Amino acid sequence: MMQKAVSFHQKGQITEAEQSYQAVLAIDPQHVDALRLLGGLYVQSNKAESAISCFEKALSVKPDHPELLNNLGVALYSQGKLNEALQRYQQAATIAPDYFDAVNNLGNILFECGKLDDAVTWLERSIKLKSGNISASISLGQTYRLQNKKDQAIACYKHALSFAPDNTEILTNLGNLLREMGKSDESCAVYQRLAQLKPGDTGILLNFGTLLRDTGKWDAAMEQYEKVLELQPNSTDAIISRASLLLELNRPEEAKAGYSQSLNLKPNLPDAKWGKAAAALMLGEYTDGWALYESRFECAQMRRSLLFRNKRWAGGELDGKRLLIWGEQGFGDVLQFIRYAALCKEKGGYVIALCREPLVRLLKNCPYIDEVVTAATEQDFDYQAPIMSLPHIFGTTLHTVPNDVPYLYVSETARQKWAPHFADADGFKLGLVWSGNPRKIDIEAHMMDRQRSMSLALMKPFFDVESCRFYNLQKGEASDQIAANGLQTKLIDLMPGADDFMDTAAIIENLDLVISVDTSVVHLAGGLGKPVWVLSRFGGCWRWLQNAKTSPWYPTAKIFGQPKPGDWQSCIDEITVALRSKMSC
Repeated sequence: MMQKAVSFHQKGQITEAEQSYQAVLAIDPQHVDALRLLGGLYVQSNKAESAISCFEKALSVKPDHPELLNNLGVALYSQGKLNEALQRYQQAATIAPDYFDAVNNLGNILFECGKLDDAVTWLERSIKLKSGNISASISLGQTYRLQNKKDQAIACYKHALSFAPDNTEILTNLGNLLREMGKSDESCAVYQRLAQLKPGDTGILLNFGTLLRDTGKWDAAMEQYEKVLELQPNSTDAIISRASLLLELNRPEEAKAGYSQSLNLKPNLPDAKWGKAAAALMLGEYTDGWALYESRFECAQMRRSLLFRNKRWAGGELDGKRLLIWGEQGFGDVLQFIRYAALCKEKGGYVIALCREPLVRLLKNCPYIDEVVTAATEQDFDYQAPIMSLPHIFGTTLHTVPNDVPYLYVSETARQKWAPHFADADGFKLGLVWSGNPRKIDIEAHMMDRQRSMSLALMKPFFDVESCRFYNLQKGEASDQIAANGLQTKLIDLMPGADDFMDTAAIIENLDLVISVDTSVVHLAGGLGKPVWVLSRFGGCWRWLQNAKTSPWYPTAKIFGQPKPGDWQSCIDEITVALRSKMSC
C-alpha cells in the first residue's frame, strides 16, 4: 500500500496519493514515512494545518528526525509563524549540521527576523554545503548590506552570478548596491545588462534612467524615462522622474507641468507635491510653493524627520506662550530660516530653538531667541513649528522675504578668541569652501552633493590674484585636498581649532569675502551680513531662483551659476576675473 501511495505521489496524482497514505495510516497511525510524505503532500496543496498535524504526529514517534523538524518549520512558516518555524529549523540544523535544507532555511529565516549575525553564520554554512545556492548567496548579500559590509555583499552577488549570470534579482541587487557605494559607472553597466535581459521592464528602465542621471548623462537618462512613458503613458513614477530631471536641467516650468500631470493622475502623491513645490519656489512663485512644501513630511525620506505632530502653530498671537521651532533638515536650512524666530518673537511668544549641538552657541547669541535646546518633549512647549514651515505660516512672498542682515551674531568671547589670528593679516582676506557634506549613507543626498561640490584644484587660479590672502573654511575629509594640492602655504587653515558654527562665524567676521559652493557656510556668511559669492550647480537649489545673480534672502550674496551642467570651470573663470577687478579698484 505504501509503495502504491508513493507512486501516485510521484506521478502527481494528489487525490489518489492522499487516499493511499490515509489507508496506510488507518492500519498503522504511527507510520513515520506515511506521515512525513502525507505532510509534504499537504504542504504542496497549501493545507498547512493538515501538514503540521502530520509532522507533529511523526515527531511524537521520532522527535529528533531532522527532516520532519525542517518540514514542520516549512509548514509553520507558510502560516506566518516565524518564531515557531525558527525554533524547528534550529533543532533540525543542530541535529544535522550538514543537512542543507535545514541550514539554508535557518539562515534565511534568521535574516528575515533581523538576526543578522546569526544569519551570516548559517548562510555561509549553507553556501559551503552547496556552492551554487543562489537564494543563500542573495540573502547573505542582503545581510552584509544591512550590516554595512558592502564589499562582502558585492562578493556574494558576484559569486551567485558566476552560477546564474542572467539572474535579474541578483543583477538588480548588485546594481542598486553599486549605486549606494557611489560606483555609478559600474552600476550603469549592470543596469544596461538588465535592460537587455528585460527590455520592456519599466522598473529597470526607471532605475537605469536614475543611474544615468547620477553620472550626468542627462540625454540618456531622459531617453529611459521616455521609453517608460511610451510603454506606460500614465506612469506617475516615470512622469515624476522626468520632471525631477527637468528641474536639475534648470527647466522648472516644464518640471512643474510634469508634477501637475502626475497629480492630475494621482492627486495625493507626496513626491509630486514636494517636487512641484521646488519648481514653484525656483520660479519665485512663493505663495503656491510654500503651501506645497508642507507636503514634505508625507514623503518617505522626510517622515523620520517629523519630530512632533501635535500642538502645531498656525501663526496666531502667542501672548507669552512657549513656541518651539525646530530644525528638520540640514545646518544650512536652520541658518537660513532662523531669521523667522524674530517674527515669532514679535507675535509675543517665548521662542525656543531646537537644534543640533554645533549650532547651539551661535543661536544662543541671537537676541530674538529665548532658549536653545538639543532635545525636547511635548511637555516643554505650548506650540511647535518646523523651521521650514515658517515662510508659509508668515505668508512670505518674493517681495516680503525678511532679509535684514545681520541676523546672526558673533559673541564677544568668540571674537576675542579668533581676533589674534588676524592681528597682523594684511591684504584682502578671502575664505574658501569647495565641498559640501557628502552624506554617503543617504544615496540621494550623496548624488546631489556630487553635483554641488567641486575639487579644490579647480580653485587654483584664485591664488594667482594679487593682494589676496586666503583662508580655509572647509571641514571634513575634503580639507585633505589642501595638502594634496600643495597649498599649505597659500591657504591658511584655522578650521582644526573651530569647534562649532560660532567659531566659524568668528573667523568669517574677520574676512572681507567668502567664496563657497552651495553649503551651510553660504547661509552663515549671508546671515552675518558678510559678502558671499555662491558657486551654484546648473540646476541650482530653488533658493537661488534659477541662479539669478542676486538673492532676495541675502543682500550681500552674488550667485555664480554653471552655464551648463558640470561646468565649474566657467564659474571659476568668471570669479577670477571679478576678483582681479575688485583688487584693481
